[in-house]
Amino acid sequence: MRVITEHACIPYLGSLVSSLTSHFSSNNNVQFNPFYLYPKMMQELEREEFKSLITVSSKLYHIDNLEYEMMNWFDYWRAKVPEVAKTLDTADLLEHCDFFLAIKQAVLTLLTLTATACSIERSFSMLRRVKTWLRSTMTDDRRSALCMMSVHRQLVNRDKKQFIHKVIDNLGSQS
Repeated sequence: MRVITEHACIPYLGSLVSSLTSHFSSNNNVQFNPFYLYPKMMQELEREEFKSLITVSSKLYHIDNLEYEMMNWFDYWRAKVPEVAKTLDTADLLEHCDFFLAIKQAVLTLLTLTATACSIERSFSMLRRVKTWLRSTMTDDRRSALCMMSVHRQLVNRDKKQFIHKVIDNLGSQS
C-alpha cells in the first residue's frame, strides 16, 4: 500500500479548497436568484431584499418585464395562504403563471438548470463514444440521433423489433 505524503496532499487540498471557494462564490450565485420565485423562499424575505435579488437576475437573464412581474408575483404569493406555498414544487409554479409570462419564462429557465454537472459530463462521454474517427463524416442529425439512442437505450431495448421497424420506415420515407 502506498503512503501519501503530506507534500502531495497539501497542494491538492489547497487546490480543492480554492476550487470550491470560487465555485460557491457570490459571483456564481446570481444565476440561482430566480429560485427566490419559489413561494417558500419568498416568505423568508422582505420586499426590498427580494427586489435587490431580482434586479440582478433581471439583468442576467434579459427577460422583458421580469423585474415588474416579479414584484407582482411577490405580492401575489404574500396574499396567499402560507401553507399552500410550502407544499408547491418548482414545476407546480407553472400552473400559477397564466398572467405572469416573464415569470413563466424564468421558472422554465430554473427547471433547466442542472443540480450537478454529472449529466453534462455523461453526455460528453457518450458523444466521445459515438463520434469516433470512423464516424467523423456523419451529419449532425445522425450523430444527434445516435446520441439520443445511446442516452435512452432502455427505451430502445424495451421493444427492439418495433423500434427497428420505425427506424426503417423513417429512413424509407426520407428517400
